Amino acid sequence: MRGVIPQRAKDFSLGQRWRNNAHRNLPMAEKTFAHLLSRKSEKLAGVNRQRVYSALWGAITLLYFGVTWGGVQFLARDPLERLIAAFIPTLIYALVALAFARSLLRRVTAANQALEENLFRQLEIEAQLRQELMERTQTEETLRRINAELDALNATTASLLNSLNTPGLLEEILQRAAVLMKTPHGFLFVVEPAAQELVLRVGIGRYAEYIGYRLKRGQGMAGMVWKTGEPMVVSDYSQWEQRQPGFEWARAQVCLPLRVELEIVGVIGVVYVDPDRQFGQAEIDLLHRFGQMASLALANARLYEETQRELAERRRAEQRLQEMLAEIERAQTKARAILDAATDSMLLLAPDQTILLVNRSFCEHFFGGTPRQIVGKSLDDYRSTLQRLFDPADAFDHIVHTTLTDTTAPSTHDLIQITPRRRELHLASTPVRTAMHEYLGRLYVFRDVTREREIDRMKSEFVSMVSHELRTPLTSIKGYVDLLQADQVGTLNATQREFLNIVKANTDRLVQLINDLLDLSRIEARRIELQRQPLDLPRLVEGVVATLQPQLRAKQQELLLDLPPDLPPAWGDPDRVIQILTNLVSNAHKYTPAAGKITITARAQEAWVRVDVADTGIGLSREDQARLFSRFFRASSAARDVPGTGLGLAITRSLVELHGGDIWVESAPGQGSTFSFTLPVVPQVNS
Repeated sequence: MRGVIPQRAKDFSLGQRWRNNAHRNLPMAEKTFAHLLSRKSEKLAGVNRQRVYSALWGAITLLYFGVTWGGVQFLARDPLERLIAAFIPTLIYALVALAFARSLLRRVTAANQALEENLFRQLEIEAQLRQELMERTQTEETLRRINAELDALNATTASLLNSLNTPGLLEEILQRAAVLMKTPHGFLFVVEPAAQELVLRVGIGRYAEYIGYRLKRGQGMAGMVWKTGEPMVVSDYSQWEQRQPGFEWARAQVCLPLRVELEIVGVIGVVYVDPDRQFGQAEIDLLHRFGQMASLALANARLYEETQRELAERRRAEQRLQEMLAEIERAQTKARAILDAATDSMLLLAPDQTILLVNRSFCEHFFGGTPRQIVGKSLDDYRSTLQRLFDPADAFDHIVHTTLTDTTAPSTHDLIQITPRRRELHLASTPVRTAMHEYLGRLYVFRDVTREREIDRMKSEFVSMVSHELRTPLTSIKGYVDLLQADQVGTLNATQREFLNIVKANTDRLVQLINDLLDLSRIEARRIELQRQPLDLPRLVEGVVATLQPQLRAKQQELLLDLPPDLPPAWGDPDRVIQILTNLVSNAHKYTPAAGKITITARAQEAWVRVDVADTGIGLSREDQARLFSRFFRASSAARDVPGTGLGLAITRSLVELHGGDIWVESAPGQGSTFSFTLPVVPQVNS
């Protein structure tokens, strides 16, 4: 087939094709016209030559008769001369006639050859015309077929663009392909990724009754195409070794894969049931084009489903977001109401000192105005105000600079506010993080402890006064009891001695309580001065253990020491460190059952010495651990028959903190407790 056939239906024009064919056949028409014109010219030239030859021959004949007659009549006298006079012209005439005949024969021969060549040329032109006619007929047939294909593809494309009914569109594509390939039977399988199977979604002709038919990968002809990814043609399916049962009526069959982004999503095929029909390359190409349409339909269907799914998910997300925003707004309103109702002043600072949040109490006691006027500004905008508020002036500014960059640990501080009225403030700060653990800033909570501190001072003074007043008579009582027990005033019987032991034990408890109260009062009043010196901790621990050995043996408790000989000396007051150790070991002894175990461990940690006192006692709950070092607190798990005032651990923590160390507990109910504290090592003096 000659010429170029347009590929898009909208560019196709049958009239244009005829104009192209006419332009292509123009040289042959011109050749035919020129041939006919040359034949006409040759015919006219032949007629003219014939007339010239006739006139010339007539003139020669007249000349012959004139010469012969003149010679006989005028030149010859006797008969012989007349005979000679007649013979010579006759001979010349005969020679001329012979020459003329030979010339005429050559011309006739040449004319015959020219006629034969013209006839051969005419036959050749007629053959070419017949060939051109046959080609034109074939071209017209091909053009009609291509026109039908393009019309079908154009209609399919329009349906593909305007329809969202994927099953109906696939069936339309398959039917159009089958009509053009002159067969009523066809099928279209779609891949189900979850089941890894081919499912017959569209069937026409005899395949309509097999809708829902399933094939595994490599099973049947469609399964083989799915497996290999290549088109497949079988000339007689009924004789194919891998045919599926129930399809013996099928003969020639062609299958092609359907791809979406290089992924096989289905298989399309058509079938002939006539054993004399076979699929050629043209039919395969046509099915391939319709297969591309089916692939686009499947891709559009997948895209449409994904779009609908995303839209539904987006609607659900928007609804959830609106609900979350409403919940956040309610939470913010509730939080704002709670913050404004709180008596403590609150300030949330970003890492760049931008004010993120304040409550109404903060505005009333510090900056004035409303939270809306303050939030969003920088703390530097209120620097002069802060310097007038506190004593010393840079107290809060120093706290902010030292804590704002700390993203992990909470801290507490004491401040004195001097305007608009004098107040003692307890400042607690803690890092604030988002739900994604992003550091948001630091929250500073100002609590007015002026009245509490005043009450504490009054209470401490009262306790100190009462303790001093009670200590004198108790000392006298203890002295007289000791004299009585020493038989200084007479021999005691068993009952008297038992009563005196009870009096002595309770007197010792009262003396210990008074000593604890006095120590606590002195600590709170900051009247304790530490006599620091290098400490041999192993020796101090062994001395405390020796003092408590009688109580340990009484409960058959095992005490283990893990004290390395190269432990660096600690820096502290020996009497106060002995008091710390005594309180912790005595506490472990009290709350560890009989036959229990107590372990004392000491380790060096950089510039600190860490001491652990572990027991196998009753343990502590998380709630009790939070309040364990408070004054007068006793754990809920403590045995009621174990004596105690709840002051020992409070005094111990205060003494450890006076040394610059830290104390903490690790425990769980029924698993014992480990009390740990740290003391600084002896500072090195530069020479």
